[in-house]
Amino acid sequence: DHLMGITHVIRGHEWLTSTVKHQMIYDGLNFDAPTYAHLPLINDKDGRKMSKRVGGFQVSDLRDQGLYPEALVNTVAQLGWTPNDELVQKHSGLIPMEELAKDFDIKRVGQSPSRYA
Repeated sequence: DHLMGITHVIRGHEWLTSTVKHQMIYDGLNFDAPTYAHLPLINDKDGRKMSKRVGGFQVSDLRDQGLYPEALVNTVAQLGWTPNDELVQKHSGLIPMEELAKDFDIKRVGQSPSRYA
C-alpha cells in the first residue's frame, strides 16, 4: 500500500481487530500508515454475514435475472449509506453513479449492519 501511495483503506468491520497489527507493521517499516475506515457488514435476511462462500450470490446471477447494473450499484450504495435529501428528491428512481460518487461522504455511512434479502 505504501509503495503504491495508498492513503485510505476502507474495509469491512471484521478487519477492525487487525488494524493494530497493520499499524505496527507500518511503524516497523517507518512508513506512514493510511487512514483506516471500517464499514458495517451486509447481512442476509436472517442476520448472518453475507460472503462469497456462504449465503452470497454472483453479480452475474442478478444480471441474468434482469437487474440492471445501475440498479445494483444504487442498491448496494444505499445499504449502509444515505445520500443527501436533495439528490434523492432530484432522482425519484436511479441515482446516476457519477452523482452517487460525488455525493458520497463517509460520515453518512451507518454503524449497524445492513440486511439484503
